[in-house]
Amino acid sequence: MVSLPKLAILLAGASLSQAHLVFVRLAHNGVWQPPLRFIRNNTSPFQEDPSGGRTAESWWASPTWPTDAPNSVRCGRDNMGWANKTDVLKVKPGDTMEFVLTGASLEPWTWDNEDLVQWDNCPEGRGACNTRSNNTDKSIRPFKVIHPGSVIMHLSKVPAGQDVHAYDGSGEWVKIYTLGLEIRKDLWPDVVYWLPLNGAELPPRFIATIPKQTPGGQYLLRVDQSVLGQYGVDPQIYPSCAQIEVVSEVTGDLPKAVKIPEALQKDSPGMAYVPEHWPNGYTYPGGPLWDGEKLEQDYPPHKDLSLEDGPPNLSSA
Repeated sequence: MVSLPKLAILLAGASLSQAHLVFVRLAHNGVWQPPLRFIRNNTSPFQEDPSGGRTAESWWASPTWPTDAPNSVRCGRDNMGWANKTDVLKVKPGDTMEFVLTGASLEPWTWDNEDLVQWDNCPEGRGACNTRSNNTDKSIRPFKVIHPGSVIMHLSKVPAGQDVHAYDGSGEWVKIYTLGLEIRKDLWPDVVYWLPLNGAELPPRFIATIPKQTPGGQYLLRVDQSVLGQYGVDPQIYPSCAQIEVVSEVTGDLPKAVKIPEALQKDSPGMAYVPEHWPNGYTYPGGPLWDGEKLEQDYPPHKDLSLEDGPPNLSSA
């Protein structure tokens, strides 16, 4: 059985202020949009959730938890209070959507400070960078992921007759993107490597494609890092939702998918470390993955590897 001491250390050792994060900006076909223009997000400090979610540690970048109010789990704390203030981005099937995050150490009221954050002309085409460190100081964490867990994206179509500004996401959600883990032989015995975490360095870019078979209409596009629960610690959820309109000649419905928060409970597939399932039986959270044509079970590519008798031979994986 693969042990996870590094994962335990990360969960136990990361302070809350370091660990919190939120997705704040998106790019449409590589063009970055103004922070939060199309993303429902409450950037007020210590904002309590009027719908009944957890209020302790209700910092703007705090996680939600599986037991919080359904609206909080779907799109973030008090997201409906910001829906009318959020614009709707028009996209087409086949377009790409990229999200960038920031940590709680970089509060929204500092975002116009050019010594702390730069939104344009960042290396690698990223949507945010740190000018003070010239993008090289690894001790500054505002754009890093320091939680183990996958980044996932879902679409939820606004029901006929409703407007996206009033839609709470209580319909079904189909997953279109997962960035999870890989098995790395060179890291034995802790061979599980979380790609979003990237060794606590700068994260990879999170880019999804709107499937070409997506019917026209208004949608919520949800992005989330779902942090694995284990050792008595409940999973954490860091959702943000963009309001989009898909301009498409495709008609019909999305495939039948999952409900949120039901699919993201602490005992739901992929939300907790289960020793007897790890890692060969692990399935990513949030239901199956839709590629535009079919729904497939969403699990890491190492599913059939045996890791019990020493370092795995990955040559045929």
